[in-house]
Amino acid sequence: SWKYDDEGNLTITPEPVDTHKFGYKEIPSGFFFQDDAEHVSAVLFSNSGTISKFNRMGYLAGFGSPRVKMIRRGTCVDRDPNAAAPKQFIALVHEPGYAETWAEGLSMFHNPRALHSVDPELFPGVAHHFYEDGQVRSFTPDFHPYGSLTLVTVEGNPSG
Repeated sequence: SWKYDDEGNLTITPEPVDTHKFGYKEIPSGFFFQDDAEHVSAVLFSNSGTISKFNRMGYLAGFGSPRVKMIRRGTCVDRDPNAAAPKQFIALVHEPGYAETWAEGLSMFHNPRALHSVDPELFPGVAHHFYEDGQVRSFTPDFHPYGSLTLVTVEGNPSG
């Protein structure tokens, strides 16, 4: 949970979750703290590996028609230490200067109990999350999207 103190500083208090329930299904939470989980060094997660990402990356690589225009908008990490919500962003994929990598949007969750840890430097451009002293500490690239939508349009007359 989170709140702002009397000085306006964001304070985060961890609240353990024992189980996750959906309908009649119930599973234990805290994968890294389950039996034998020490054999998993980390979990690499992406909610960015979408058709839209493939379309944007293909466009940036020079595939497709120059008539295609893409507008990407979404949420990303806010570097303000008192931010309780993500920042909004909007980007014109078809404009010069737009850049995106395959690693953008990836998150690696490191197992605090792993027998063999993963060196974060082996995965540059990826957000790294560590569980330390009851808190999750995250190290993210300068721009790290949480999610986005891409509007694709086609300009002009296809025959001329």
